Amino acid sequence: MKGYVSALRLPICIMGSSLVLVGARLGQVPLQTVWLKSIFVLATLSATMAWNDWRDRQHDVRKGKTFASENERGFKVFVIVLGVLVASLAVAVLVNDPGCWIAVLGLVTIGCTYNEFRLVPFVPNAIVALGSALPVLFVSATRESVMIFWATAAVIFAREIIKDYEDVDADRGHKWSLPLMIGPWATAVVAGGLMTAAVVLHLVPANAVADLVQVTLVFVACWTAVDVFHQGQSVRLSWPKSVLDIGVAAYLLSVIITGAP
Repeated sequence: MKGYVSALRLPICIMGSSLVLVGARLGQVPLQTVWLKSIFVLATLSATMAWNDWRDRQHDVRKGKTFASENERGFKVFVIVLGVLVASLAVAVLVNDPGCWIAVLGLVTIGCTYNEFRLVPFVPNAIVALGSALPVLFVSATRESVMIFWATAAVIFAREIIKDYEDVDADRGHKWSLPLMIGPWATAVVAGGLMTAAVVLHLVPANAVADLVQVTLVFVACWTAVDVFHQGQSVRLSWPKSVLDIGVAAYLLSVIITGAP
């Protein structure tokens, strides 16, 4: 059971679904009217995680992830059930709000096709970044929500690059990644630049939590760069990823509570 739950990556997916609530607050839309969309996003992101674990089950053995390959039949049924759940929720969302069909179709398409582009330069990370940020536009497209869309996309792109450091040896020949193509030094500059861009996109923060998040982003970028410059090889960067995740989660929660970006 633990393996199936782990495959859903619930902490990250819950953060993604909370972007729907952020978009609602920024667009002054009552939160009680957008819960269905938030649940749809949570289910879709979780199903995407499980689907890609299924597609990569043989390759992931090289990373020490063996649950999907050791439980192929059960995991396949698990993925199918999640797919049916997502389809059902998509229909429910569209019946409730036909106008968001582009966002619904876009999120589902990204989830289904990500794995097909793993050898295309920049596309895998860009797909994850844009797909993760898209939920903030499910309810409204105010200036603030568009800003958060691009800031979130920049942070997620950087996070994916950090993750590529961890997987650089296992990804060789399986996935295009910046560490493999341009080396750790240049990639660290890109990751730091993306996190800095996320800070610049926010420009003038409205609350202390936003200040804290921006400092956290720059700190993680610098820490990552220094570590990679030192080692120049595949490294474990779980700690800065966790700090980044916690900082972003705190910021999103502050927006949901206060309604201020």
